[in-house]
Amino acid sequence: MPTPSRRGASKRRARPLFQRTDPLEFTLTANFNAINKDRNPESTTRYPAILTVAAADGAPRDIPVKLSARGHFRRMARNCRRPAPRRVPEGTAWPGTPFDGQTTLKARDRVRGLEGGYEQITLREYPQHPMFNLVTPLSFRARLARATYTDEKSKKKSAARYALFIEHENDVARRTEGPRRRAAAPGLQATSRQQTLTRMMLFES
Repeated sequence: MPTPSRRGASKRRARPLFQRTDPLEFTLTANFNAINKDRNPESTTRYPAILTVAAADGAPRDIPVKLSARGHFRRMARNCRRPAPRRVPEGTAWPGTPFDGQTTLKARDRVRGLEGGYEQITLREYPQHPMFNLVTPLSFRARLARATYTDEKSKKKSAARYALFIEHENDVARRTEGPRRRAAAPGLQATSRQQTLTRMMLFES
């Protein structure tokens, strides 16, 4: 029988969110006016929201989540019309949905509007993840998505836009049975395994 750690790693690899490659359609309903005003890089405020996604049986499922704005660059109004939210599902498992087993997820989408080709940035970024997954398991998995944002007060919906869900760093560490480390940029080379760092730099070049 597999050891508990192997069973846990197998379960993490099998999480449905990253098992498919078709864009995941979902709707996120929240008070985006309040989130858009949260420009303080030190803010830890979380905002209630509802993420609606199709369950395994095809029926829509509402998942209560908490949103928190993230990033420093993205919180600057001159760079982004709205901060990029971090999704935090309220619960540890949502069986029958693509988010079964997920806890905290980063989501990326374009930082500006549809004009100027900004949406293409998301579409160009996504293939880099599965390609690097083929190079090494020491990499983040990603899932392309099509997001519709609905303001809970005005009920106004945005046009569907491409977004990315990025695997949480804790899951990467557990899946690869390695430690999770946070390194400041100046000491990155000193705190990273040289082979892993060299592989990453060659891929990015």
